[in-house]
Amino acid sequence: MKTILALASLCLLFTACAHRPRTSALHVEKAATPPKPPHDPSESWLPGTLTRSDAVKLSFRIEKKFARRGRAEGGVAATDTASGEKFRGTYVGLMEAGRFRSGQIRDSVGFPVGTSNSYESSRNATAISTLKGDQGTVIQLTLQIVAGWSPHGIGSGTDNKGRTYQVQF
Repeated sequence: MKTILALASLCLLFTACAHRPRTSALHVEKAATPPKPPHDPSESWLPGTLTRSDAVKLSFRIEKKFARRGRAEGGVAATDTASGEKFRGTYVGLMEAGRFRSGQIRDSVGFPVGTSNSYESSRNATAISTLKGDQGTVIQLTLQIVAGWSPHGIGSGTDNKGRTYQVQF
């Protein structure tokens, strides 16, 4: 019986080898290209408006980034359509601390039978941003951001010429 199984295994092996394309010992088969990962939504930019104290509206955008270990940093950009000045800069944001909750579990009569612990993370972040313009204007912004898949925020700031700004995105 063992002899028959061994012969059958050899026949299957030779049959499989006979149908495989022949390659030399030096030929290396190219590995299949792995599929591209889906688009990471954290790499997109969010549009917004930066309004100066003299009512001039600047186009504004902020780079959407996921917070890692409670911290995120990315790019910011703005354009003053009135003067043509273009701004580029970065922001650094810190997530607010979450809350820890603890409570007692009671049975139907009201006697304590255990405890329950939970942690609720915050979606709120505070960020500081500096934008430098190609005509010498520097804007400092403080941003309040609600993080998530569809983040949004507001903020305010001043520039080196004494003008104030309000931002929303």
